[in-house]
Amino acid sequence: GLGQRPNQAPNSKRTERCIWWSVKQQMVDVPRLIGLSYQEALITLRNYDLRFSVVDSLYSDTEPRNTVMRSTPMSGSKVEKRTTVKLTLSKGPEAVRDSSYFDIYDY
Repeated sequence: GLGQRPNQAPNSKRTERCIWWSVKQQMVDVPRLIGLSYQEALITLRNYDLRFSVVDSLYSDTEPRNTVMRSTPMSGSKVEKRTTVKLTLSKGPEAVRDSSYFDIYDY
């Protein structure tokens, strides 16, 4: 009927383009999170429509407590919206025991 090939859907190219466009709209770049506080990272990820999960925390002499030390996927990676970004936070410097207890005195 009506001169169309029976196996070809009308406007198939247009539908394909719309699907591609909607998928493209669902992609975002992972923002730079390293060095941000936990609170700043949380707000930033929400603004990008991304989720997060704290997967680890490490001692650090350089990064203050609750600062993002690592994120996976890395910043700049293209991911779908609502992807979970895994964060590693700093525990701050490792507490060192008072070494004076171990000192040996010369008599």
